[in-house]
Amino acid sequence: MKATLNLSNTTHNFNKTNLVTVKGGGDNYACKCGLKGYRPPFQDSILVVGKAKLINEPCPFSEAQPVKELPKKVRITNFGGHSSTFANLTNGSEHDIVECPKEYKNKYANDVWVMGIGEPVRLLGNEYEEI
Repeated sequence: MKATLNLSNTTHNFNKTNLVTVKGGGDNYACKCGLKGYRPPFQDSILVVGKAKLINEPCPFSEAQPVKELPKKVRITNFGGHSSTFANLTNGSEHDIVECPKEYKNKYANDVWVMGIGEPVRLLGNEYEEI
């Protein structure tokens, strides 16, 4: 089966398999599950060839885990970030949980995110306590 997968919205972990760009541009990619494809130059998608089950279902080697129940609110206890974006994340401050940004959903959807100054911030397990 042939299909086109968006690289930013797939559970497959594609890695480049050729050392230099192939003739005509683009690169060959493969996932641990056996799915292989070609990424045309300057594209965010990959043209894949493989079993329909691999294309249509989540990758069996995916690091993505089922979404777990997240707390609604947290208190910062030991935040270690140093940036102007983190200025409101001080020890003892309380924050509502916000949704994980789209670009990080495959990898960090189960993590706790709060609103920093102007953008969401991902917290590590030792940096907060549930309220």
